[in-house]
Amino acid sequence: MPVDARRLSCPDFAFPALELEGRLELIRLLGFAQVDLELVVPLPPAAPEDAVVARMRAAVSASNLRVADLFFVVGGDDFAASAINHVDAALRAAHRVAFAGAARAARELGAPGLTVLPGVPDHADPAAGWERAVEELRWRVDAARAEGVQTRIEAHIGSLVSTPELAARIVAEVPGLALSLDPTHFTMQAIAPQRITPLAPLAGHVHLRASRPGDLQVAWERDEGDLAGLLAALEAAGYEGPLCVEYVPMAKWNCDRMDILGATAATRAALLSGELG
Repeated sequence: MPVDARRLSCPDFAFPALELEGRLELIRLLGFAQVDLELVVPLPPAAPEDAVVARMRAAVSASNLRVADLFFVVGGDDFAASAINHVDAALRAAHRVAFAGAARAARELGAPGLTVLPGVPDHADPAAGWERAVEELRWRVDAARAEGVQTRIEAHIGSLVSTPELAARIVAEVPGLALSLDPTHFTMQAIAPQRITPLAPLAGHVHLRASRPGDLQVAWERDEGDLAGLLAALEAAGYEGPLCVEYVPMAKWNCDRMDILGATAATRAALLSGELG
């Protein structure tokens, strides 16, 4: 079934070689109506600078794009050092200050939701690590709700919710929490679509791209995922929100070894035509 073009979003962080304003202009030229914005703060975490948020707000206003999601990243790709369930209580407290600022930024930018990473396993004490993550996410749901913003997590490889079952479990333990559902983190692990689609009712946001076992993202013509099945499950669950075509050129997982622009355009075209293989 073809997807309405107005639902499609593209991440600004797909094109890091451009300044923010250029990224948004490229996304508009590609035909997208919405954008997923990334907001990054370094370690140790602190609230986003007002000037940074003001620039984002001005750029979005000039672009005429709607903001589908604000992806809040602390500390880059070092998942353990930047985990919200870090064993260091002082660092967790600093994370809360940073998140509160990000939730305010999401409201100012008109983003309906704010996506964060869910934390990592504590191999020394798995139960304690899990409970810290649940506690921190419950706090974030309440803090973001006060700003009128939904809290979402991306269940990703290397996180403490790296399987569909663990993702469902943590959402069940944190009332109000939603998923930024990215099936490619499961497809890369050769997890069957039948285990992924039950997550559809938990989605507050959705990431889509071509993937296959062993590769988080590939060119559209090499896709081995079941996007058609996922979209059907989302429709059955009543999900009517944005669908983000998310290809990113990061070094992690060899994501920088492909044509990001071409894959983005090809996937958008396939979604609009309904020809998903």
